[in-house]
Amino acid sequence: MRAILSVGRIACAVEEPERAAPLRDAALTAVFALVLCGGLALTYGPPGRLGLLTLALGLLLPAGAITAVLLRRPRSCSPADQVTLARAAVAGGCATLFAGALLAGTPVLTWQLFVLGVTALVLDAVDGLVARATGTSSAAGARFDMETDAAVLLVLSVVISVALVPWAWLIGAMRYVFAGVAAVHPPWRAPLPPRPSRQVIAAGAGVAIGIALAPVVDAEIARVVLGAAVAALLYSFGRDVLDLERRARRR
Repeated sequence: MRAILSVGRIACAVEEPERAAPLRDAALTAVFALVLCGGLALTYGPPGRLGLLTLALGLLLPAGAITAVLLRRPRSCSPADQVTLARAAVAGGCATLFAGALLAGTPVLTWQLFVLGVTALVLDAVDGLVARATGTSSAAGARFDMETDAAVLLVLSVVISVALVPWAWLIGAMRYVFAGVAAVHPPWRAPLPPRPSRQVIAAGAGVAIGIALAPVVDAEIARVVLGAAVAALLYSFGRDVLDLERRARRR
């Protein structure tokens, strides 16, 4: 329960000084990194254990998102937040389907999982549109959206890493690795300038996962697409890290 509350306090993004962001990131990173590392450690172990662990992740994601909204001060839940909550629930459903397939010994990549996974990815574009259309955009909602994006990618990349290629988990893990290092390395906490390429690369990672989830896509094609996504993310994160380190040296 404490882990769920920690995720909630971070994701709700109550308006507070920016210096508190690294603490929120550190707590969020700890919760999901533990689940991720545990899942990867059991990838080659008994499928039942990995299935139960994935099921726990699937329950944690929507529970943390709901708690996030409940902990807001002042309490609010805009139409865009409702879309984000729905996306967290859909991603939790993906994890549940994946866990059920592992426990039953049936194929992991199914059309049901594909539909849910693509729905969770597509809704990423919907909540922002809803926020602008309803005039309810806020820093809290933007951060809630961002943390949910990261969690959805984490869930789906773990699914792909077990079903296709072990290194696919890097797609979902990079953001948490960055946040974890930033929690103990101050130069990485500095704000980054907006870059359109960063958004394009992040969207491309989602497209790559969506392609890999399709049961009809050849495994070799999926590996190539996922490899391109990982390479692009490494480039994007690497460029940001170099910029942050250069700025720290100049200061």
